[in-house]
Amino acid sequence: MGMIQTHWRATGARRQLGDRAVPVQGTDVAQLLVRSPRPDHYLDEGHEALAGRIRRLVRETDVDVARCVPLARMYRAANDGPLRTMSGALPHENGWIPLHKARGLAHWQGVAQRGLLVRGESDFSIERIASESVALEFPYQDGTTTLTFDVETWGADGTRTVWEVKRDERDLADRDYRHALAIAAEIFRRCAIGFGVIFRDEIFTSRVHRANAEIFAARAFVRIDRKHVDRLENAAIRRGPRCAYGELAEALEPDAPNFGAALVQALAVRRRVEIDLTGRLHADTPLNIH
Repeated sequence: MGMIQTHWRATGARRQLGDRAVPVQGTDVAQLLVRSPRPDHYLDEGHEALAGRIRRLVRETDVDVARCVPLARMYRAANDGPLRTMSGALPHENGWIPLHKARGLAHWQGVAQRGLLVRGESDFSIERIASESVALEFPYQDGTTTLTFDVETWGADGTRTVWEVKRDERDLADRDYRHALAIAAEIFRRCAIGFGVIFRDEIFTSRVHRANAEIFAARAFVRIDRKHVDRLENAAIRRGPRCAYGELAEALEPDAPNFGAALVQALAVRRRVEIDLTGRLHADTPLNIH
């Protein structure tokens, strides 16, 4: 029988499972620190609203770095799976979604978190994605606080980013919570991990973008045979890396255009095809073969 992933703080369930529970590893943040020449390098200048929001969280808060960072701990599951698992019985939407970039099922709470996971699955710049995979514990006021974060992404360029997903500004109304997020942002920065707070209406640029991302994510596990990889590479050799959506679909499956389109979508999730999903897709929509 394989090991069982369970909530990382469910001590009773873990005690009952014994050796079958996936271990959780806590690491002192002091062992992970990375010196940075830029005190604000965790700000993503490509997302002005997000960068400004994190900057504001930190500037309005007097972060006691000398006290918090040496005593902070970062928690991860030994198999890089989720720390926090859901099985229903919550007052809001929750569930699981199979993601190729998550290497299995990803847990989600709330449609906004699910949306960010779907966007990451279809985003060419993201190589891997995980949900509820990292937690921080650090001193706060007269005790300690623990935060488990919604989504973590690994970029193709090697960057790692942790995201906290919120519905809107009202979810940041509590000053103590903003203070805790500011401390978390500073801890992640010192560990060379990006951090962002993203709102529900910032995940997709439009309803078209959302619909495209949902379709591509749903095709992630379409079977791609060796012949399809050969046809993809032959198309790149014959026509160059840039071609049209419909043209590549026909090259992959000449007698089954719908299957060919599904293959293009699955290859996009696997980062063999790069295509802009923010606009409506047509047969002549350009894409790049990688």
